[in-house]
Amino acid sequence: MKPTIKRVLCGELQENAYLVFLPDREDAFMIDPGDDAAACLKAVRNCGKRLTHVLLTHGHFDHILAAPILRRETGAKICLHEKDAPLLRDARLNAYNPLFCRETFAPFEADETYAFCSPGDIKVCGMAMRVIPTPGHTPGGVCYHLPEYNALFSGDTLFADGYGRTDLPGGSMAGLAQSLKALRRLPGEDAIYPGHGESAPLESAMAVLGL
Repeated sequence: MKPTIKRVLCGELQENAYLVFLPDREDAFMIDPGDDAAACLKAVRNCGKRLTHVLLTHGHFDHILAAPILRRETGAKICLHEKDAPLLRDARLNAYNPLFCRETFAPFEADETYAFCSPGDIKVCGMAMRVIPTPGHTPGGVCYHLPEYNALFSGDTLFADGYGRTDLPGGSMAGLAQSLKALRRLPGEDAIYPGHGESAPLESAMAVLGL
């Protein structure tokens, strides 16, 4: 049985949060709940599942602002790579700009960092998942891969028509280039679910980049 993947558009930057669950299970996880806590909570309540994990691809403000609210309301654990943990505490590092935000940033901590997001296979809500470190957009950026279902949640590492910026604190174009090459080794038929914009086959997204 394939998972249900519901996209929730968040904030002025139209960031994509994703609510993911297997229809025959009671639990769910959400990737990158951004600048619209009400919309994220509504999606969770409407699906009738219990939110157990909030998985962050990276720590920029437009991907994290609803995370502590979801944790408070549902008890879900917040998880990300340890190298992006400082972004959850520092508005300068996460590029927070109140002029463009519905939610107010307040520093917070993740519940699980490197041990959860180290390279390798884990299991979340009944699904085998591979956490792929993809630094470049941020030092601790990751992608979440569901190999059984040919789904890749690529955050701001890879979009259908490009890749994330590297001019914010901790960004590295050289690092991002290496991360994109690593993603190129995944099956081309995988669908990418990026942090902004529409989904697309991995193969076509890589073709846009000439990879």
